[in-house]
Amino acid sequence: MDIPYEKQFHFRDGESVATVEQLKEKIERVSYQEFYHHVNAQKNDFAAWIRHVHKDERLADDLQKVTSIVETVEIINDHLHPRPITAARSDMQSRIEQDLYASPLGAEAGEGLAVEEVPSIEPAQGVRTAETADFTIIEENASEPKIEGKVREELFGTQTSAAQPALEDHDASRMIVRDFMYGLVFGLIVGLILGRILSF
Repeated sequence: MDIPYEKQFHFRDGESVATVEQLKEKIERVSYQEFYHHVNAQKNDFAAWIRHVHKDERLADDLQKVTSIVETVEIINDHLHPRPITAARSDMQSRIEQDLYASPLGAEAGEGLAVEEVPSIEPAQGVRTAETADFTIIEENASEPKIEGKVREELFGTQTSAAQPALEDHDASRMIVRDFMYGLVFGLIVGLILGRILSF
């Protein structure tokens, strides 16, 4: 808007400004004596001029709170060039969003993604398979499941049929040795008791 000369802001050096932009530019190069003549503990001529001439209450209120050249220029500059307002977010949320946008999975479906198709393997005719996380059971014509030897040993604690006879022989030997040791200990205890009784 056009400001008549008599309503412009007049500095002591004879220069006058009509707009807020001109006021900022003048304050940036004004002397300390000139600035503190207009802004001090008793008054703020810049705030009063903006309030009455430009009718900008918000800018005037903000300028009324400061008394330095730097703060005055910053407030006017923020008013002339407002920064975009963004919603405050936690650092964690921002980091997650950045990871999602950076990840290929965050892209639109079919955009820059090459998905490799894994060919399916069909079992042989008459053979059905049921896969689990740890082993595979193979059934031939729905007969008794056959499990690989290593897996059977881990799951059931038994050996395969090929190693079964050796396992049975080993278990029988252990039982014989155990029974012999029990008999020996029992015999020693009975002998000690009888020896005590006969000594009396």
